[in-house]
Amino acid sequence: MTYLYEIHETVETTLARHCAPVLLGRKPASLFGKPEWWDCEAMDKQSIGNVRLCVLHMPVKRPLIFAYQPKLLSDMLKISAVRNTLRSMGYSGTDLDTLLRQLKQKFLVSSVFPHEVGLFLGYPPEDVVAFIQHKGQHCKLCGMWKVYHNAENAARLFAEYKRCDYALARHIKNGGTIYDSNLTALLAG
Repeated sequence: MTYLYEIHETVETTLARHCAPVLLGRKPASLFGKPEWWDCEAMDKQSIGNVRLCVLHMPVKRPLIFAYQPKLLSDMLKISAVRNTLRSMGYSGTDLDTLLRQLKQKFLVSSVFPHEVGLFLGYPPEDVVAFIQHKGQHCKLCGMWKVYHNAENAARLFAEYKRCDYALARHIKNGGTIYDSNLTALLAG
């Protein structure tokens, strides 16, 4: 999506590029690699409107930035299929802070990427489980995530997320910012 932004990379353009569906309230969370110039200490636990930032550290790899809408993420993590899948992967508790602490811990101590992060990103539990079982092979559709079950619904979501990317890019190009209070109105009409 870098072609959407023809301006110098800033915290704002980085978040817009990687988190438009989250900033526009259409997706609970996004995950992206920390740019080299990004100050993790300054950004960890910061908020941009309704979006909070959290730094996830993997041993030997560059940190990842987890941007999330607390209400959307909390509601999604309460869905029984998501909750049961997380429980089967060793997560306990049901409140957002506990689950995020456990996710951070998995990133910190695991030598392999904890693919259950897909559940926190709003990916369907059946696709997250199938991705792990099939080791990323044999999917029906590949987009924001690898789809193993409902490809038609996933394709609609991918199109909606792309619409968010373009709407926010256009907004910024026209002088708006990610700090504007009316971001969700960008998709109206």
